[in-house]
Amino acid sequence: MIIILVMDIVVVLLIKRSLPISQTAAWLLVPYLAWLLFATYLATGVALLNH
Repeated sequence: MIIILVMDIVVVLLIKRSLPISQTAAWLLVPYLAWLLFATYLATGVALLNH
């Protein structure tokens, strides 16, 4: 769980840092962030159900 949460944070920071440089690049990372948050939600659900 720690790894996927770190990935969430890193992608958010990457979007924030790339926004002033290239808005296109930042917006192209948003679907990846959405998928990553969905994967985080699923992994958390599975972990809670198996606990």
